[in-house]
Amino acid sequence: MLIKANNSQKTDLILATMEPVQIEAAAKEGGPKRFKILAYSGGKMDVGWGDPICVDLSGMEISDKSRPILKDHDTALVVGHSTAITKTKVLQVEGVFSGAGSAKNDVLASAENGFPWQASIGAKALERTFIEQGVTKTVNGQEIEGPCIIVGRSILKEVSFVALGADDNTSAIAASQKPVSHEENTMDKFEKWLVKAGIDASKLTEAGKAMLKAQFDAEEAAILAKAPPATTPAPVAQPTQIQAASDLSKDIMAEFGSTNPGIAAEAIEKNWDLKATRLAVLRASRPQTSAAVHTSKDSEDKESFNKQMEIAACYSVGLGKQVEKTEEPKVVEAAQKRFRNLSLQEMIVAAAVRNGYSGRSSFRGDPEGIFRAAFSDLSLPKIFGNVANKKLLASFMEVEQIWRQIARISSNPDFRPTSNLRMTADFKFERVTNAGEIKHAKTPTEVEYTNQVDTYGKMYAITRKDIINDDMNVLSTIPAHIGRGAAMKLNEDFWALFLNNSSKFTTGNKNYIEGSGTVLGIDSLTQAEQLFLDMVDDGGMPLSIQSNLLLVPTALKTKAQQLMNSTEIRDTTASTKFGTANPHAGKWSIACSAYMSNSKFTGYSSTAWYLIGNNSMIPLIDVAFLNGVETPVIESAEADFNTLGVQMRGYFDYGMAWQDVRGAIKSKGAA
Repeated sequence: MLIKANNSQKTDLILATMEPVQIEAAAKEGGPKRFKILAYSGGKMDVGWGDPICVDLSGMEISDKSRPILKDHDTALVVGHSTAITKTKVLQVEGVFSGAGSAKNDVLASAENGFPWQASIGAKALERTFIEQGVTKTVNGQEIEGPCIIVGRSILKEVSFVALGADDNTSAIAASQKPVSHEENTMDKFEKWLVKAGIDASKLTEAGKAMLKAQFDAEEAAILAKAPPATTPAPVAQPTQIQAASDLSKDIMAEFGSTNPGIAAEAIEKNWDLKATRLAVLRASRPQTSAAVHTSKDSEDKESFNKQMEIAACYSVGLGKQVEKTEEPKVVEAAQKRFRNLSLQEMIVAAAVRNGYSGRSSFRGDPEGIFRAAFSDLSLPKIFGNVANKKLLASFMEVEQIWRQIARISSNPDFRPTSNLRMTADFKFERVTNAGEIKHAKTPTEVEYTNQVDTYGKMYAITRKDIINDDMNVLSTIPAHIGRGAAMKLNEDFWALFLNNSSKFTTGNKNYIEGSGTVLGIDSLTQAEQLFLDMVDDGGMPLSIQSNLLLVPTALKTKAQQLMNSTEIRDTTASTKFGTANPHAGKWSIACSAYMSNSKFTGYSSTAWYLIGNNSMIPLIDVAFLNGVETPVIESAEADFNTLGVQMRGYFDYGMAWQDVRGAIKSKGAA
C-alpha cells in the first residue's frame, strides 16, 4: 500500500492497498464488463512513513452515490463506476467498465493479455491516532500492535486500477481466465497443505506449526528425491525422532484430519499418541453439561448474559424494585425467564459454562474446576460487585444523612490538601472606569480553609463454606453491613468535628447566645435571627445571606415542629395584650440529629440548637469526596490461590474540615 499526500489538499490521502482484481464477462451480450475488487483487507500496511498505518473501516464514510473508478488516481482517466461497495472487516467494490475513453480500453486490453492489474483506494483522512509500541488495539476485527498510525475516520473518494504497487503478489484476472482468490494467490504451499488437511493455521502455536512444517518438508523432500535404480536395493534408513513424529502425525491426520481437525492439530502439537487422540475425540463427542446456561462462550452474547445474571441476582437479594426503576421491562423479563430464583452456586456454574466449562454440572461434583472456570475472566467478579454495590448503596442511604444539610459537599481530584477562599469584601463589584478598566480582586489575606481526602475501608470474603452452603445472603447481608458501616463512620467523623465547637461559637465571634432566655422559643429565635442578619464580611459590610435551617437535638424536635407549623401563639396569662400571629411560622426547615445529644461526643447537648445559613455560600464544614463519589464502592475478585472463595473490599474516600464560622448561630438553650 502506498500513501501519497495530495498537494492541493493536505488532508487527502491516496490509500493504495494492492489487492486482487477480478474482471468478469458482461452480464448480457453487448453490455459492459464487470469487475470485483478487494480494495482493503483491514490490516497494517507499510507505506514509508516510518510506522505502518491501519485504516479503521468502521470510521470510513462512503457515499450512497457510485464512486468513480479511475486509472492511476487520475480524474481524467475514467475506467468505470461502482455499483456496490461492501464495508465489513474488509472493503470490497463491485462495478462496471462504463468509461468511454482510452483508460477503460487500456485496462481491459492489458488484462486480456494477462497483465496483473492491482487495485488502490483514494480516501480523505479526517482523524489519525498513533498507538505506541506494546499497545494493542482491535481494528477491523484484527489485533493491531503498535507502533502504528490508526486512520480512525476517513471518506472514500475513488478506487483506481494501478500498474505497480507495494504488493507484488496481487494480480488481475481477465474474463477468459479462471479467477484466483486472494487467499489462494498469497498462500504458499505449506499453507495450502494445512488447508487441505483441514487445519486452521491461526489456531496453531509456533511449536505446533513447526512440527507440521517438518512433516510437510519431509513429504516435499520425498516427492523431489530421485528413486534409486531398480537393481540396487534401497538403503534401510534408521528412523529419527523427526521421522517417527512425522509418521505419527500422518496417522493422526489420516484418521481425524477431516472429521476433527482441531483435535488433530492439538494432538500433533502436544505429541499425543493415537490412543490419547481417540480419547480426546470421544470426550468431545459427549453431550455438554446442562447447567444453568446451555451455550458456548463463542455463541453467547456476553454483555446480555452478564446483564441478565446481574438482574436475576438483584431479585434474589431483594433488590427487584430498585432494578425495575433503572432497567427496561423487556430486559428484566428476559432475565427472570432465564435465571429464576438464582442461587449462589447457580451463578458460579452458569459463569463456568459460559466460559467453556464442560465437566460435571453439579458444583459439588467439581467445585475447584467449576470455580476456576467461572473466574477465568472478570465477568463474575464484576457481577458480584455490581449487585453488592446496589445493596451497599441502599443500606448506606438508610443511615441518617442530616450532615448533608449542614455541610458543603465538594469534589477533590486527589489526596493532596486543597484550599478554599474566605468570603471577602474585595469581591464586591466596582464601577468600570471610562477607559473600560475593570479592577482585579485582591488575593484574600486569609486562605486558611483547607481540606484533604483520605481512604477508609473494610474487606470481607465469600468463603468456600458460603458457596457450598449456597448462601445467597452473602451478596445481601454483608454488603448491607458494609454500606451501613461506611455511613456510620462518616457520621461519626462529621459529628465529632461539628459538636466539638466551643472555640468556633463564641460571643467574640458574634455567633453565640446563652442564658435562660435562649431556650428554644419565639423570643430566642428572634434573637438568633437578628444576630445572623447582623453578620458582616471582612470589609465590615453585611453578608446579606438568610438563615434557612433550624438544627435541633431529638429532645427539641417536637418543640421545633410546633414553632414552625403553628400560625398562632397564645399566652395563658390573664389580661395580657399581644398579637397572636407566629412571626416565625414556616421560616426555617427543621433538621434533627440523634448525634447532637449523644454522650459519646465532646460538646453534646440536649438543649443547644442552631440557625444555619446557605451551606454553599458560607459553609460551616466542607465534606470533600475523591472525584465527587459520595458513596462507598465495593470491588470483588477471586481470592488468593490457596483460598477457594471471593474477596470483596469496600472503601470510601472523603475528608472534612471547618470553614467559615459565620455560617451559623449557636444557642446554648439553657442558663
